[in-house]
Amino acid sequence: MIFLASELLVYNQRGYFGSMEYACKIANSKLIVVLGHTNCGAIISACNSFEMGHLTNLLNKLRPAIEEEKKTLLERNGDNFSFVNNVSTNNIKLNIQQIGNRSEILNDLEKRKKINIVGALYDIETGKVTFYEELSN
Repeated sequence: MIFLASELLVYNQRGYFGSMEYACKIANSKLIVVLGHTNCGAIISACNSFEMGHLTNLLNKLRPAIEEEKKTLLERNGDNFSFVNNVSTNNIKLNIQQIGNRSEILNDLEKRKKINIVGALYDIETGKVTFYEELSN
């Protein structure tokens, strides 16, 4: 398991990719799950354009997920539960895309159907995990 604040694999170092490549190519893991969660503090803060020291740079990395959210026309902020969950889902999707884009090994394994890369959202209130097959590559 590789845990990243706000599922920010897109923006992290190669070590995370190396861990996934090892797990899939050498240890024969068959599944990568990019798991986000509801009520994510980083997503909420990014949706509220929160700024504070080095955290500002981290939260700015979530801008693409916010900008991709087109369903919400009003109250596009961290107080809007639906908006935040839509942004979280977008962020999961962007991270799935980056796994294939940034790792030739994982991309090849997925194309040859040796592994699956899927997205899911964990609801922290209910414990329910919703898998998003449409987010898969």
